[in-house]
Order: sequence, then C-alpha cells, then structure tokens
Amino acid sequence: MNKSDFIRLSGWSLMLGAVVFTISMLIGSFQHSNWYVMIALVSLMAMPLLAFGFLGLRRKYGDQVGGFGKNTLLIGAILGPSISIFGYFGEIGLLGKGYDDLFVYLMFFGPAVLFICLVLFGVVALYKKPLPRWNVLPILAGLLYPIMISSYMITFMATGEETDSLRAVDVILLTMQFIALVTLGYILKSDVMGDTAVPA
Repeated sequence: MNKSDFIRLSGWSLMLGAVVFTISMLIGSFQHSNWYVMIALVSLMAMPLLAFGFLGLRRKYGDQVGGFGKNTLLIGAILGPSISIFGYFGEIGLLGKGYDDLFVYLMFFGPAVLFICLVLFGVVALYKKPLPRWNVLPILAGLLYPIMISSYMITFMATGEETDSLRAVDVILLTMQFIALVTLGYILKSDVMGDTAVPA
C-alpha cells in the first residue's frame, strides 16, 4: 500500500471510528444491559479504527510537527487500544477474577490516553500548522472525552455515587467530539493531493 492510499484509508478509519465510538457510548448509557455491547464496540472496534487513523495523521503530518508531535500519535495509537483491550478481556473474565473495578477503569482510561495524545499533537499543530485548515481540530477532537471522564471522577469522588447514564452535557461533549473527529478524518483523507501529484 502506497503512502497516499494509506493516508486516505486512515482518514476513513478515523471517521468510522468516531461513529462507532460515539454510538457505543450512547448505547451503553441507555440501559445497563447494553454494557457489554458498549465495551465490546469501544475496545474491539472503535479503538483500533481510531488508532489506525492516528497512524495516518502521523504519516501525513509527522515530519511537519517534529519528533514530539509525531511520537505522541504513535504512543496514543499503541498504548490507548492496548489498555482498553486489556481491560475488556479482564472485564469479561479472561484474566482472572477480583479486579473487576480495575478492568472497568482501564477500559475507559484507554480512550482517555489515546485522546490526550491527540491533544498533545494538536498543541504542536497550533504552532506548526501542518493541516491545510482548522489546525485546532486535534485539540477539540481529543480534549472533550477526557473532560467528560474527569467530570465523572470528580462527581463520584464528591458524592460517592456512580451513574450509568449520560448527562445532557456529556451528550453535547460527545457530539462536539464526533463532529471534530469526523472533520479531522475528512481533512486527512482529502489532503493527499501533494502525495499523488506527479512532479513536472
């Protein structure tokens, strides 16, 4: 697979990953019985799709943002899905019993790691401006999920109560993140003209 095809495919993967991630989070919030559907979709489908999209971002814009931005995308693409998938297999009982809470936290920590790495790339992108437009998108696409998870943790620590449903603000954050991720994937898949152009 040549570079242009890889980047174009990774752009589609980023968009599809955004769709699967958002839908799975919404599914899990409606009924507790949908819990295992949600964690399977997030861990086994959304995370690998998003990770492949990150690798496309790295391949397309890595040289322009420098070593730090390039490496944060690679770390996110490897570490985020690994944490989430490990948590999934632990939660369904394949890694032993007695650590259920830890495995649950890992499943949600994995996407947070992935998106935080996207934010770090986005901070560099604001200065280097590698994208053809809207260089703030990586920050918007990466920051909203960690904000949502942090809000849950603060609420739990303050009240001691867990909630299985998304709040209105969470739906808004997920929607904004979905739009930012899809837009970022669209820009990535479309920004291959320079890679396919034949030198005169």
